[in-house]
Amino acid sequence: MSYTELEYKYAVTKKKPLFAIVLDNGMIYQKAANDPKGQYIEEGENKLKYEQFKKEVGRRIYKIAKNTAEVAGHIYSELYEILNTQSAELTGWVRGTTKVVNAIKEVSSDSQEGMKKDRVDTVVKDGLINNYKEDNSEKLIGLDEYEEHCAAVNQEKVSEEEKQKLLEEVNHRIRKSPQDPQLYVERAELLVSMDMSNLQRAIPDYLYAIFLNPEYSLAYYDMIQRLTQGQDYVRAMRYAEETCRLFPKEGNAYGCRAYVKCAKTLYKDSIEDCDKAIQLASNRWFYNTRGRCYRKLNKLNEALEDFAEAHRMDPKYLPAIDNLKSVVGKLGISNVIDMAVGAKAKGDFEKAKKYLEGAILAEPENEYGLQELGGWYYDKRKFYNALEYWKKALKIKSSCKNYYLCAAAYSALNDSKRALEYCSLALEYPDDGCYSAVYELMAGYNIKKP
Repeated sequence: MSYTELEYKYAVTKKKPLFAIVLDNGMIYQKAANDPKGQYIEEGENKLKYEQFKKEVGRRIYKIAKNTAEVAGHIYSELYEILNTQSAELTGWVRGTTKVVNAIKEVSSDSQEGMKKDRVDTVVKDGLINNYKEDNSEKLIGLDEYEEHCAAVNQEKVSEEEKQKLLEEVNHRIRKSPQDPQLYVERAELLVSMDMSNLQRAIPDYLYAIFLNPEYSLAYYDMIQRLTQGQDYVRAMRYAEETCRLFPKEGNAYGCRAYVKCAKTLYKDSIEDCDKAIQLASNRWFYNTRGRCYRKLNKLNEALEDFAEAHRMDPKYLPAIDNLKSVVGKLGISNVIDMAVGAKAKGDFEKAKKYLEGAILAEPENEYGLQELGGWYYDKRKFYNALEYWKKALKIKSSCKNYYLCAAAYSALNDSKRALEYCSLALEYPDDGCYSAVYELMAGYNIKKP
């Protein structure tokens, strides 16, 4: 059902319909995208009902408008003729600016007494045509600055006041370039970032962007994620299925469907979609979603590996960071470090590193983890990195072992002075199994055991 249909049927009951406007799909989305109240337009959700309505109205159609400007033009050009051929008062429901509404009302009141064509011209032209003039009264910010603002919004680094200003800016840009689908997606994302309750206002923007460019896959992906976050799983899944059909070779299509399935607790099905998405295009999001499913299925080792991989791909990716900390906490940090040591012993250095980084992320001051991660870098001959982690371990605890490790790093860096200095410091602490290693290092510099 739509406003248009409801209004038309009401007018029929009153025996007062003069004309009805039937919108094509593009204009439906445009109408929804520009609705200031953010009411979701339902024509697209009830296609059968709307098709029946169009057939009903279509029997009386004699002019077809292709865009909103033509709608205004038809009303303007035909109003005089309509008023002179109909005895009924001009009635209807006009959704537009106050200026337009008042103009129509003025024409309606004058129609009872009969009106001259110049009167129609004056009132309607002033009310309708001027409404389409470009408003350039406010200075626009530069395009580069605008794009920077958009990036900041996506990273949630701007205040609510700044978001409101940016919303005004994107509205200006839409008026200047109404056929640019990217602008509608940007406005939709901005609305949702301001408040999740704006989702119903944002969806028409996504749909209109898709209408303008049916191959604009990003609009589908963003819309599906937002619908899922808004717990509208029915529509989210419907559009997710559609994206997989339209973009069968894009990993993001299956990633979106996996995201919806995970939210619906269809964890095994979600994992299958994640597997396919990863095959097509490796992405931190896919690993994070699959990790969430594994965690829900209590497959903590698999979850750990996926969260660790997502974190490796993007160390600043907050969802992966939080999830990695969570699963490390459930497994136990000592257990995770032991798993890393085991992986390293089997020659799987990359898995060992991911596990160790996850452990350190969960507990940055874990001495055992810092020692092992430094050892990983040492084995890879990345001595500066090794020294960095071993000094962190030393800062946590002054011990023979930690001083020896730093000495070994300095020796590998050909800094004999600091190497011997740290060896001497190591011997000041009780032997924790490192005295023999310290003496061996010193012997390399022709320094005998004291």
